[in-house]
Amino acid sequence: MKIINTLLLAACFLLLTSCNSVKKDNINQGIKEPVIENIEPLPKDAVYIPDAIFKNYLLNNEAINTNGDDEIQITEAQSFTGRIYCFDMGILDLTGIEAFTSLTSLHCGLNRLTSLDITKNTALISLNCSLNRLTSLDVQNNTNLVELDCSQNKITALNVNNNTKLKELYCSVNKLTTLEVQKNVALQTLGCSTNQLTDLDLEKNSDLEILHCNKNQITALDLSKNTALAYLFCEKNQLVSLNLKNNHNTQMERIRTDNNPNLRCIKVDNPTYSAENWKGELFRFDDGLIFNKDCDWVILNHTS
Repeated sequence: MKIINTLLLAACFLLLTSCNSVKKDNINQGIKEPVIENIEPLPKDAVYIPDAIFKNYLLNNEAINTNGDDEIQITEAQSFTGRIYCFDMGILDLTGIEAFTSLTSLHCGLNRLTSLDITKNTALISLNCSLNRLTSLDVQNNTNLVELDCSQNKITALNVNNNTKLKELYCSVNKLTTLEVQKNVALQTLGCSTNQLTDLDLEKNSDLEILHCNKNQITALDLSKNTALAYLFCEKNQLVSLNLKNNHNTQMERIRTDNNPNLRCIKVDNPTYSAENWKGELFRFDDGLIFNKDCDWVILNHTS
């Protein structure tokens, strides 16, 4: 009888143990074990490039990835003197570009960049980072820049005082409230349309040939020192004064000053020439606007 009781007790003990085990298993089923990714450490001589799309582009460029392996070595990046063209590729992050210290041209337009660090890319001659989501851009170290296009971003301030070699500057469709280009004496083309500029000093830019400053809030524009100017687009501003008396009026190929309702007179070299030749689709002015050698009296009468 004692043997039977002992066996029964043992059976109950095993049953209870099994039930508790099943209960624990059911509870643990709702708890997920952490997944540990097997990521190999980056080699010490490789460039850190977190964006997979950007890295894949660099790896597939034989001029950059000269040894054909799965990393971009620091030496490969530093020795590359050519152009990186990664336009419209869906890139989020251009980290790794700083290693390309000899890079001369970068076109990373139409991506999804919110920041861009090119402070180490001091050999850059051409930079196009348009059509991104940048809120700032530091080009103070890029003193070799000749071409800069940062248009269609969300940039609130742009300092180009150190970029004295600039010939082309495009910064349209941003949120700029000021733009200083007095030190950019080599500038030939300036596109700063669709910003929030109220003033634009171009007195030092005598080589300027093309100016797009339309869709701003500029009230006065003095182009009397711009003796190479051929194309002027300053429509849709708040202009009251426009001085085009620069001894170069006969070389003007296109002018748009329309949609400046407070602009009644444009100061020119020869009023008769302007009235007779600045006509047609290439020359657009508001109705009633006149050309004269002196417009001060018109402005005075209008403001009074």
